[in-house]
Amino acid sequence: MVVSRWKENIQWTQHSPYPVVICNHGSGLAGGCDVPVNKGAEASAFLKYILGYWNTLPDTIIFVDAHETSWHQSTSIFPRIEAYRGQDYWGLNDVNVDTQDNKNWNYDKFKQIWDSVVFPHLHQPCPKRIQTNGSAQFIVTKAAIRRHSKELYADLYAYTIGSKRWTGDASWADAIGFSYQPGGPPDSHVGGAFFLEWIWEIIFHGK
Repeated sequence: MVVSRWKENIQWTQHSPYPVVICNHGSGLAGGCDVPVNKGAEASAFLKYILGYWNTLPDTIIFVDAHETSWHQSTSIFPRIEAYRGQDYWGLNDVNVDTQDNKNWNYDKFKQIWDSVVFPHLHQPCPKRIQTNGSAQFIVTKAAIRRHSKELYADLYAYTIGSKRWTGDASWADAIGFSYQPGGPPDSHVGGAFFLEWIWEIIFHGK
C-alpha cells in the first residue's frame, strides 16, 4: 500500500494488513518515492513510486492518500481494499465523475494537455468524454502499469511537479480558468494532479 503524505497523521497505517510505503512531499527529500517539493498532490507521489521502483514493482499496488477516511471515501479504506477481485484497475472512492456533467471540464482545453504530455506516449486521441472513479485512490496491477513505457510516467511526474515545460503550457487551464500548467498554480500543490485524476483509469484500464 503506497501512501501519499504531506504532514498528515498516518498512525492509522500501523493497522494495515498490507505492507506500507510512505511517500513524503517536501523537505527536499528525493530518495525512494519521496517528492522533493509539495507539488502534484497524490499524483506526484504515486508517479514517483512507479518510477523509483520500476524494476521491483509488486504484482498489485494500492495507491491511497494519507487518510483512512475522507470526504471522498466515507468509510475505512481497508474494507474497500478487501472488495478488490483482481481487476487491472479498481477505484476506491465514493466519487464517480463524468466530464459530460462537469462544468469545469472543457474538451479543447483538456486536449491541449493530453496532446502535449500523454499522446506522444499513448498514441491515442484525447477522449471526448471521460467517466471514472474520481479523487485518485485505486488499486492497479503491475501488468497494467507496464503496458506503457517508463517515459510516460516520467513525463507525467515532471508535469505534476513542474520540472519540465511544454509549448504554451502557461495558459493550460480548465473551463473556469483554474490553472493546469506544469506544477499547478503558484503556491498550490494541485493543478496537474486534477488532470491525472481524470486519466488514471484510461492509462491503466484503457477506458
